[in-house]
Amino acid sequence: MKTLIYYSITILMIALSFGLSNAIAAPQISIYTDSSLYQAGDTIEVSLEAPYPGPEAVYVDVYIGLLNPDGVLYTLSQDGWTEGINTPWIENYYLRYGRHLDSCFRFLLPCDIPPINEPGEFFFLAALTRAGTTDLLGCIDSAGFLAGMPQATDYYVDAECGNDKNYGMEDAPWRSITRALCSIDSLEGIPTTIHIAPGTYTWCGDGETFPLEMKSWVSLIADEPGAIIDADDSDANVILAEDVHNAAIDGFTITGAILSGHLKSHAGGGICCLDSSILITNNTIIENTGSGYGGGGIYCGGGSPEIMNNVISWNKVDCIDESDRGGGIYCRNSAARIVNNTIANNEAQWGGGIYIYAYSYEIAVREISNNTIVNNIASIGAGIYLSGISTEITDCVIWEDSVGSKTMLDYVSASFCCVKGGYLGEGNIDLDPQFGGELISGFRYYLRPGSPCIDAGSRSAEEAGLSGMTAQMDGTPDTGTVDMGAHYPIP
Repeated sequence: MKTLIYYSITILMIALSFGLSNAIAAPQISIYTDSSLYQAGDTIEVSLEAPYPGPEAVYVDVYIGLLNPDGVLYTLSQDGWTEGINTPWIENYYLRYGRHLDSCFRFLLPCDIPPINEPGEFFFLAALTRAGTTDLLGCIDSAGFLAGMPQATDYYVDAECGNDKNYGMEDAPWRSITRALCSIDSLEGIPTTIHIAPGTYTWCGDGETFPLEMKSWVSLIADEPGAIIDADDSDANVILAEDVHNAAIDGFTITGAILSGHLKSHAGGGICCLDSSILITNNTIIENTGSGYGGGGIYCGGGSPEIMNNVISWNKVDCIDESDRGGGIYCRNSAARIVNNTIANNEAQWGGGIYIYAYSYEIAVREISNNTIVNNIASIGAGIYLSGISTEITDCVIWEDSVGSKTMLDYVSASFCCVKGGYLGEGNIDLDPQFGGELISGFRYYLRPGSPCIDAGSRSAEEAGLSGMTAQMDGTPDTGTVDMGAHYPIP
C-alpha cells in the first residue's frame, strides 16, 4: 500500500511540476485533519494553511486531492470531486501581506462525495502552483488517516522520524506524545500501548504540550533506553494523571519541570497523580522542582498507584513559605506501593526522600519496601517524614548525610532496615551499607561484597519479587533471604 501511495503522489508531483525549475521562493501549503482515526458517524475536519511568505505578492492556484486505499486519486474543483487531476479548487488566488490562505471543510462519514465510503488508509493532498501554470510552488503536503477501522491496541511515536500528520502505526509513527494521547480514545477494558522510540520529547517546534495528560487504559512504554521527556524548565508537570486507571508509565527519563504556585496541578513536578491507580516503573525521574502541594519527583493524591523500580533523584520542592514537602515523593491520602526504588539526593523542608500524609487506615500507603533512600536533604525527616497513620517500612536502606535532621521520625514503624543513626524495630541495623559502583549515568547504589545488608531482609528474594535482579556490585542474583535496598537488572 505504501509503494502505491508514494507512486501516486509522485505521479501527481510530475503532473503539476514540470515547470518547477522556473519557480521562485513561494508559500508552502499545509493540510491537516483533526484526527488520524475515524469511524462511521464521525465528522472529518480538514484544514488548509498557506501563510504569506513575502516579500513579493503572488497569484496561485490551489489543488486539493484525495488518495483512496486503492491508490485512486480524486481532485476537488468548484464542481466537486472528480477522479484524476482536473482543474484547481481555487484559481488565481492573490497572496500578499495581510492576506493568508486559511480554510476548513468538513465531511460526515461515510460519504460518497468525496468518496470515503470504505475502510482503509486515505490521504488528503494539497499543492500550490503559480496561477495559470503547472509550476509547483514548494512541495505537496499530505495528511493521512484511517477510516472505518477499529482502534488498534498499539501505536508508535518517534521524535526523530515521525510526523504528527501520520496515523500512529509502526510504519508511520507520530512525532509527539501529545499527538498520540489526543488521538487515541480511552476504551474501557481495552488496554492500549503507545510505544515511544528513543529521542527527546520537548517543547521545540510542533512538539509536546505539557503536562502530558494520561488516559485510562492507555500506557506509555519506552521500548528501548534513551526516551527522554523534558519539560524544558516549564511551569507545568511533565506528566499528569487525573482519575486515570489501568495505565502505565514505563522506561523514561522524566525531567525539566519547575513549578510555582499552590494549586494541586502544581504538585508533582515529574509526575502528578491525582485519584489515579497507575503503574510508574523503570523510569529515571530527575531534576524536577515541585511547589504548592509538594512532591518534586512524584505527587500522589488519592488513588493507589504502584511506584516500582525507578530512580528518583535530584528533585526538590521550593515553596516561598517553607512548607515544601516530599523532595522525591509526596503521598497524600494515597494507598500507594513504593517498592524497589532508588530515592537519592532530593531536597525539601520536610521529608527529603519521601513525605507521607494519611489520616485513615483505609488510605494509608500499602507498602514501602526494598528502597535505597540515600543522601536526601530536609530539616525534618531527611529520608522519610510521616504525618498521620503509621506505615510499615521493610527491607530498605535509609542512609542520610543531611546535617541536623533525623533520618526518620520516631513514630515511623520499620523492620529489617539499615538506618543511619539506628532505629528501633526487629532486624534493623546501623552499619555502613558499603555502597560501591554508583553509576553516574544510572544513579545506582550497589552493595559491595561483605555488606551487612546482604541476606539481611525480612523475607525471601522470591517473595519480594526480586529473585531475577541484583543489589550487589558483582551482579550476583539475589537468592535466599532478600538483600536490603534497591535491586537492579542483572548486567
